[in-house]
Amino acid sequence: MYALRTFQFLIFSTLFIVSSALAGTTGTIRGTVTDAETDDALAGVTVIATSESLQGQEFTLSDDKGRYILTGLPPGTYKIQFIFAESTSQQSNVRVSIDKTTQLSRALLVTETNAEIYEIEEEAASIDVASSTLGVSVSKEMVQHLPMGRSRNYSQALDLATSADSDTYGTAFAG
Repeated sequence: MYALRTFQFLIFSTLFIVSSALAGTTGTIRGTVTDAETDDALAGVTVIATSESLQGQEFTLSDDKGRYILTGLPPGTYKIQFIFAESTSQQSNVRVSIDKTTQLSRALLVTETNAEIYEIEEEAASIDVASSTLGVSVSKEMVQHLPMGRSRNYSQALDLATSADSDTYGTAFAG
């Protein structure tokens, strides 16, 4: 009988510890931001959460469908600000609980702004993010004008690459 009670106690203790470890400690605020006049979704709205429970502030931007999400918020009462162009709105006393999602949607009255529009006419550099290839282009002029000591050789020119490392055996790239 004693062994059975001990076994039951061990099972109960294990389940309690596992359930405590899996329990969350933060909550979430999510919602949608729309234009009050047209009911269209507003992309790029800055959503800022502040609270005494939070060290600093947490912020995010709404996506192209006007949706936003603030995760990892400690439980407490929050003030949520919505900022878009020259329109600002805020909601106080937003309650966040552990492992709960608080819904908070907002319709902003968007006013016409006098902001300047910048048009960029240059193309961005293309970077192949899937490639792990490293390299450097070394021109004759670069070798002639950079200080490399008395003897100029290809090994010293290879040191110009950001991933190059020299040791007693020579120069190696990324390794």
